[in-house]
Amino acid sequence: RLRNRNNAAVKRSREKKKKETRRNVQRLKALAADNEQLKRRIEQLTNELLRLLDIFTKSADLPEFVLNELTRSLARLQSLNNR
Repeated sequence: RLRNRNNAAVKRSREKKKKETRRNVQRLKALAADNEQLKRRIEQLTNELLRLLDIFTKSADLPEFVLNELTRSLARLQSLNNR
């Protein structure tokens, strides 16, 4: 009788663990998909910012120190975008 209760408890415990594992796998898949979508959005926004910075630096009559800072920022963004 005690053995039967123990076996039932073990079975319930294993089923609970399986459900938890399935839930975690589903969550992991959803988070991975979200992550990929966010990476694509970051890439789109970075490209747009690079284009805008490029237009701004070419068209504006800016002091040299501002152009230098924009150029450095542009280079940093390009290196991040190429990762």
